[in-house]
Amino acid sequence: MHDRDRIVTDEDLFPYAPECHVHNTVDRGFSRGFGAHFHPVPEYFVDSHVHYAAGRTGLPILEAARQYLAQAAELGVKKLVLIPPVCVTSQGNALIRPDDARMLNPHLALPRDDRRLAWLIYLRHDMPDETFVREAIQAGCHGLKLHMAPLVIAGADCRLFLNAAWDCVFSRLEAHRLPVLFHVTQYLGGSRYKNRGGADQNLVRNRYFSEGWAHGLTDTNQDLLDMFLELVRRHPGIPFIGAHELYLGLDRLDDLLDRHENLHVDTSGGFLLNDDDDFYPRDRDLIKPFVLKQADRLLYASDAATETYVSQDEQRALQRCRMRFIKRLMLPDEALQKVCHRNAERIFGF
Repeated sequence: MHDRDRIVTDEDLFPYAPECHVHNTVDRGFSRGFGAHFHPVPEYFVDSHVHYAAGRTGLPILEAARQYLAQAAELGVKKLVLIPPVCVTSQGNALIRPDDARMLNPHLALPRDDRRLAWLIYLRHDMPDETFVREAIQAGCHGLKLHMAPLVIAGADCRLFLNAAWDCVFSRLEAHRLPVLFHVTQYLGGSRYKNRGGADQNLVRNRYFSEGWAHGLTDTNQDLLDMFLELVRRHPGIPFIGAHELYLGLDRLDDLLDRHENLHVDTSGGFLLNDDDDFYPRDRDLIKPFVLKQADRLLYASDAATETYVSQDEQRALQRCRMRFIKRLMLPDEALQKVCHRNAERIFGF
């Protein structure tokens, strides 16, 4: 971490719930010391990265989203940022044409009366359709989701996102201060821990890149990140959110957040602790100062889906392991509420 790191105070190290202070004063201090050990807890969560179902569940899109939210509410999730399904195979993308933006975003025809749901549009790398984006904004979309996988598996040049057509799209979003959630990079090693166990042969390594290399891909993860940061610099009025912490370690992530005021990340990558696990003290001592310092720039997220073929147990496990990570850091109340819901509400306009 850097010398300019935020100073960690005793209150940061040993935070207590706000009501502990109230107990010492209310009713002339009658309950002084009651619940003195209480820790801060999330008021609730906004899940800022959930993929909605589009016809594969047998349920209408809106009904599936509400059913999923009802289940997630048992864990404290009150609001969702919903993203259209993203095709990440070359076979599937071969069936999608560059003028199919409307087909990829069927949610735009749905009612907008449920304030618990924020809907993003999705565009593939070859769909810089500024007219569609303008129509989507008028229809009430809350931002744009981009995913590098289709570009990578096609072996295309990531710098096409810097062309004039895409600049028109980003400028339109910037005029409305709408966010862009971008899955930019992809870690190439597999993780048994992240998969919650399983045999090594079942781990997916070189995800997207192995297919891209077969199609002549020359871009590296660093090239993808450099292009993304150029977008962040060109459009300071857009809150950019790097999905999955951009698959970066804390030192690099800390440096990027310091250098780009409009950059944020969601916590759906490595910010997880599996059931019954806890931090080693030295790991908490490294992670907690980072989260305290960058608390305005982190958004809780699960990367779950409203698909019914994913079991409720699996969905709950995705939520629990990410919630556990946040809770086990023992954050002061203000930072905790920012990460769990306030940042997402501010950025996505709930």
